[in-house]
Amino acid sequence: MNKNGMIRNRKGFTVVELTVSFSLTLVIILILFQIVLNLKELYVKDGLKTELLIKQGLMTKKVAESFEEQKIKVAAKCDTGDNCLSFTFEDNSVKTLSFDKTTNSFHYGDYTTKLVSGSSYGKVKITNETFLNVDPGKKDSVITIDIPVTHPLVKGDYGVRVVYLYNSLESSVGDLNISDIETTEQLFLKGNSQIVLQDTTYTEPGYFVRKKDGSTVENDTRVKISGSVGTSTGVYQLTYKLVEDGKIISQRIRTVIRINTNNNFDYKQTEQEFTSPIKGSYKFELWGAQGGSSYPNTNGTGTLVAGGKGAYTSGIMTLEANEKVYIYVGQKGYNGSSSNPATATFNGGGSGGVSYQGGGSGGGSTDIRLENGYWNETSGLRSRIMVAAGGAGASNYNNAAIGGYGGALTGGAGILNAGSTSHTLATGGTQTAGGTGAANNGGSGKFGIGGDSETQHGSGGGGGYYGGGGGGYVTTGVSSGSGGSSFISGHNGCNAIDSSGKHTATPVHYSGKKFTSTSMIAGNASMPNPRGSGNITGNTGNGYAKITLVSIIS
Repeated sequence: MNKNGMIRNRKGFTVVELTVSFSLTLVIILILFQIVLNLKELYVKDGLKTELLIKQGLMTKKVAESFEEQKIKVAAKCDTGDNCLSFTFEDNSVKTLSFDKTTNSFHYGDYTTKLVSGSSYGKVKITNETFLNVDPGKKDSVITIDIPVTHPLVKGDYGVRVVYLYNSLESSVGDLNISDIETTEQLFLKGNSQIVLQDTTYTEPGYFVRKKDGSTVENDTRVKISGSVGTSTGVYQLTYKLVEDGKIISQRIRTVIRINTNNNFDYKQTEQEFTSPIKGSYKFELWGAQGGSSYPNTNGTGTLVAGGKGAYTSGIMTLEANEKVYIYVGQKGYNGSSSNPATATFNGGGSGGVSYQGGGSGGGSTDIRLENGYWNETSGLRSRIMVAAGGAGASNYNNAAIGGYGGALTGGAGILNAGSTSHTLATGGTQTAGGTGAANNGGSGKFGIGGDSETQHGSGGGGGYYGGGGGGYVTTGVSSGSGGSSFISGHNGCNAIDSSGKHTATPVHYSGKKFTSTSMIAGNASMPNPRGSGNITGNTGNGYAKITLVSIIS
């Protein structure tokens, strides 16, 4: 024992020192062991991922090369059971694509393989989409076959995804949902469901009969067709029966839908309903309304000063068959009057002021909603998935103050006329708030509603996702209202709300509905002409809406 009372071992180390040394050594060993384990895990995962990618490439290559080499004549479910698709090519050769979720095997033609150990099939998705307005004789349809494969140790999908383009009037693509079993000669329809435009003649695409040996006979005379396609818009059915010795061997039904691909909606001061006739991709186009005009002179004479012009929004969204949406088309603002105020307009335009000659009221926005009802009901406004902003009304007091234009993400600001040198202008609606009103009693905009001008000569703000602020008045001059903001669910920069009205800082509406291929154009820029050809700078007059079927999805 030393003078400090500590016991040393024969080599001069204390017990405490030995304990600390041992503990440090143990920690280092554990750290090294963990590093080795991590490196081993990375090595195993990298090797497994490589193996999965190689297997994915081989399976996809076998199917894709076959589809590229020959045109598919018939695509349908196999007659041998579930999880199997059959493809008959133009030389009458037949190849089947099948997979077994129990054994994790994959087959295409004479190629057979098993998935990488530990991986498994996910939910198979097969879609068939036909596009409209494609030149005759061109490929207008696409089959997408998606057979996902996943592994619990590696993130990602390592399955088969093949896309095949074809002409719907030359190939017969049947119901590819993997289920039913047929064991006799089979009847297949070219083109399957058909879309016929209004005022066009329906032309029968034809059909195939595939025999047991895989060969096909086109337009077999044993097939009897019943039913007809009328001239009015609606859904029609034709029944095809393959008859042998008085017995029906195979039967198919073709659905023919006669539609208007363009559905146009003008202002009606109430909601308008659109029901999708078929599952497909639809292009939505909206134009906001223009703000009201104002006379430049106190006696209500002279050339009217125009209100701000409406904005434009567009995008493509998938709708199921018979799905409903509601269209609210904005009303043009009322012109300023020397005796009566320009009242608020349908779908959000704020009212103009009154005295001598009042300012015009704001133009209403045009929108698409998932709920109907009176235009300013809170639940309906929250259900909007696309909005094209309206422009503000014009203000005037001996000098012009043109209304702020309907904006894109932000509305156009109010305009100051030449008679005023110092004045706070109305601001445009944004993605999260209504525009502020101009100095001297310009009302602020709200969610879906433009601000009123609460003083003489000022004009109303435009409607929008958020409305623009109202215009104001000073002794020496006047200012106009501002434009509303636009909104498209899924559009970059938009700020959507949840069902309670709280902003989410994401562009997608709480319903999950969103648009692709979006466009948002302010009312001071070039945009498509809603009522004619070519382009215009901002929308004038009432708002407008168009819904166009772009492609059919089955």
